[in-house]
Amino acid sequence: MAQDSDPLFASGIYPDVPFDMYLALPAVSRSQLAVLAQGQTPAHLRYEMDHPPTPTRAMTTGTAVHTAILEPDQYGSQFVPGLDRAKRSNADKQAWAEYEKQIGSAQILSLDEWDQVAAMANAARRYPPLVNILDMDHWTETTLLFDAVVAGRDQMHTIQCKARPDIYIPEIKTLVDIKTTDNASLDAFQRSIERYGYHWQAGFYTNALLSLEEMVEHFVVVAIEKKPPYLCAAYRMDPAVVMAGWDELQEPLRRYAEAKHLDTWSGYSDQIEDAQLPPWKMRDLLTYGDF
Repeated sequence: MAQDSDPLFASGIYPDVPFDMYLALPAVSRSQLAVLAQGQTPAHLRYEMDHPPTPTRAMTTGTAVHTAILEPDQYGSQFVPGLDRAKRSNADKQAWAEYEKQIGSAQILSLDEWDQVAAMANAARRYPPLVNILDMDHWTETTLLFDAVVAGRDQMHTIQCKARPDIYIPEIKTLVDIKTTDNASLDAFQRSIERYGYHWQAGFYTNALLSLEEMVEHFVVVAIEKKPPYLCAAYRMDPAVVMAGWDELQEPLRRYAEAKHLDTWSGYSDQIEDAQLPPWKMRDLLTYGDF
């Protein structure tokens, strides 16, 4: 069996790893595997690993909401509101330059974003299911390093993986993930499971804890709407969906393991390939006789 990782840390549970250090760990993450799960190539993944994408404004505000809810003592040092003035005049630009020196590495939110994050976090902290969750003994933003064993073409591969669940409650064997969304209704959430790969995340995190001998019986998502009245909803994923998520990651894991083992990050085929309509459309055509 090939050990296709050179871990800086042994597999285990690490509660106090800063987020930037977590990102730098060479183990593969669920978000990286999602590149392959979404049909892209090892070449795409290699490029993303070498050139991490710049967070969008939506991603930054989402991170701010997470921090405000889960790590409120760190929120004020990691995020600050911007000045109530645009960078138009030289005086404005000078004021901004001085302000940016003062805040150091903190991320600047616009005043609208600052108010939005505060409103969402306040709504979440009043939401009864999340209140009950946070009242129990729980882990927050804990780094998990674990091994996944996958079958390659010629041998088995052991790949070190990393995960960082929002919340884990050992007493009730429950993982909790916080999501920001435009629509927290059940119908919209169920569509989001497939659209954003929530089932991959659920399966990946669940398997991470199981691999480290921690039990998981439930995976719960708390969804927080981004617009007033900032309503929240909580959904427990069906165990079959969680299992399907992990199963669907096996092929991306295999492709990653092979690429890493051979140090060959291939792109698309260099041959001309046949193409047709998607399988669901072909079934419709055959069913309704539209040929």
